Amino acid sequence: MVQGKGMKWIEYLVTGGAGFIGSNLVDRLIEEGHKVVVIDNLSTGKMENVHNEAKFYQLDICSKKIRDIFKKEKKLKLFIMKQHKLMFKSQLMILCLMGM
Repeated sequence: MVQGKGMKWIEYLVTGGAGFIGSNLVDRLIEEGHKVVVIDNLSTGKMENVHNEAKFYQLDICSKKIRDIFKKEKKLKLFIMKQHKLMFKSQLMILCLMGM
């Protein structure tokens, strides 16, 4: 979908966006005219899965450096695709950083 008059794009953050499911989500969001930021540590994902129009950060979502991304990237909507044992803690940390 191409951005048209009266349409508003949303900038999304997809963690795990280099994995199979995350990269398909990124592709779909970009096809729909949205801007996408991907965070992935590439532990299981692959760089070749990341859409070339997505802004990519190689980073673990548990890293304190994620704060810098939220300072740079304003008004992000969040999709968390990566699952691991620290997932719930990571989600809470990200939501707190976003002011929710």
